Amino acid sequence: MTARADYDFFSTEVRADPFPLFRRLRENDPVYRSDFGYWYVSTYADASRLVRDTRLGAGKGVPDSLGLSSGRLYDVMTAWMMALDGADHARVRRLISRAFTPRAVESLRLPIQALTDRLLDDLAARGSVEIVADFAFPIPMEVVRLLFGADASEWDKHVVELVRPGSRAAANVVEMMDALADYLLDVVARRRDAPGTDMFSAMVVPDDDGDRLSDHQLLANAVLLVTAGFETSMSLIALSILTLLRHPDQQRALRADPALVRNAVEEVLRFEPAALSTTRGALEDVELRGEVIPAGSNILFPMAAINRDPDRYPDPDTFDIARPDIRPLTFGGGVHVCLGAALARLEAEIAVGSFFGRFAHARLSDDEIEWQAQNPTVRRPVALHLHVGEQSK
Repeated sequence: MTARADYDFFSTEVRADPFPLFRRLRENDPVYRSDFGYWYVSTYADASRLVRDTRLGAGKGVPDSLGLSSGRLYDVMTAWMMALDGADHARVRRLISRAFTPRAVESLRLPIQALTDRLLDDLAARGSVEIVADFAFPIPMEVVRLLFGADASEWDKHVVELVRPGSRAAANVVEMMDALADYLLDVVARRRDAPGTDMFSAMVVPDDDGDRLSDHQLLANAVLLVTAGFETSMSLIALSILTLLRHPDQQRALRADPALVRNAVEEVLRFEPAALSTTRGALEDVELRGEVIPAGSNILFPMAAINRDPDRYPDPDTFDIARPDIRPLTFGGGVHVCLGAALARLEAEIAVGSFFGRFAHARLSDDEIEWQAQNPTVRRPVALHLHVGEQSK
């Protein structure tokens, strides 16, 4: 096994360009125990099988990554859907999924398009813009507001200013999420007393058999909806624009055939995954490639290795928006596949397709990109400064 010192998973260099290190990990140590106890499984075939393996459970990857082992926020993170297993997980997911039907997601298409068009009008008027704060962030934040049916001014005060990238509150992830929980606890109480027509209310009301989520379960999953709902989509939109700007041939292909936008987003999910990893916990011993992963171990599936595995993808380091049969594992798989994946894809498809439909001459103002380092589970640029140029006719 290669010396552990060879894999500095959290360096600034790896944050900026994780692919060389994770290529080496996949090729030399496809099953690898790190210094901090996590097992890395880095081939597509192994990961695709194991994320669906019933010997693996949810694990505690998120609270572990934030150094939490007790307290209110730990209790929230161990009660939300993605932390549960077995019958508990199936029940909570069933009650939450009532809010994420295909019809409910599709009903957001027109509001997302209208917001996107307004934001693009503003970008066009300004010329020089910062895409993360002025475009990639507002879209998912407004979508999540609509999910909760929240008043816009109240949402801006209690949520937007709290989680806005670069804000003082967002600089400390734990404190930010704790303050967010304070506000959402009040939202839960109000929706319990008077459900509305919003998607969160669909999670609050009892099902046909009278089963319903507890207040603590609603709070936990409300926190999950806000934090996962904006961060992943914001990062996906920003990475999509950055990647297409860096690949002008693919940008031209998208403008020539706008219907490629759906596949383009899938290729970004593969080529530049916003979610750095998905995690599981071993419920029993798992033997893999001659290694025994003991029960109780945390297993991490690094997307920078898995989604560029040449045994799964021909020319994996080539960005190709016409690539067939992509199926990246960025949103996980099995019973724990991300419930909001369809909504995140919809937001990105509208945002990216509309952006490049309007701005054929957009270019980066600075090729040097700073990558966020506060959230260890997400990869995205801190900022993307662009000149959008003249609008397409």
